[in-house]
Amino acid sequence: NSFMLDNVFFKADSTAYEYPTVQSETLDKIAKVYLDNTNTNMVYKIRGQVNESSLSAEGSALAQQRYETIYNELVNRGVPASKIYQLTSKNVPDGYGGERNVEVIVVSDCDDSSR
Repeated sequence: NSFMLDNVFFKADSTAYEYPTVQSETLDKIAKVYLDNTNTNMVYKIRGQVNESSLSAEGSALAQQRYETIYNELVNRGVPASKIYQLTSKNVPDGYGGERNVEVIVVSDCDDSSR
């Protein structure tokens, strides 16, 4: 089972949130999924995104910084660092809008009690 949340948006060319209140609420909900299901092998896979015109090292650095922002936010909300993995940055078409977000994919394979 997995689902993806892609509504964590950043300001253009920045690691500052576009909508700070909404982002805080969204990150609270994302962390709560883990906190309500600690008996599972749930992991978070996070991917920073930049637009295709940001294929440079600068664009890659921005995607990395966005990943680290979300990583730190989730750890601060109680998600163990060992449950968070980074996916390769994604370049999206210019004008798509996705270049200013971070994908957070939550994956749960099985219940620990079944082992």
